[in-house]
Amino acid sequence: MGLIRFILIVSFIWLVVVLIQKLRQQGLGGQEHRQKRSIIKKQMVQCAYCSIYVPKEDALQKNDNYFCCQDHVQIEQKKS
Repeated sequence: MGLIRFILIVSFIWLVVVLIQKLRQQGLGGQEHRQKRSIIKKQMVQCAYCSIYVPKEDALQKNDNYFCCQDHVQIEQKKS
């Protein structure tokens, strides 16, 4: 009987802790917390040499092509 009582008490405490965490997330700081966890979407472009996708803001642009690094820009220039 003592073991069952112990398991019930631990389960009740765990349930209370989970409920408090849920209420905090929905309460005052909940919206800020969700904003921090949101993923910032960036426009991606494909490297004309190796076909890897990189964020447009990090890519190097040469004419109408985007490249992931300066080496790939130089390789493409040598081809032309």
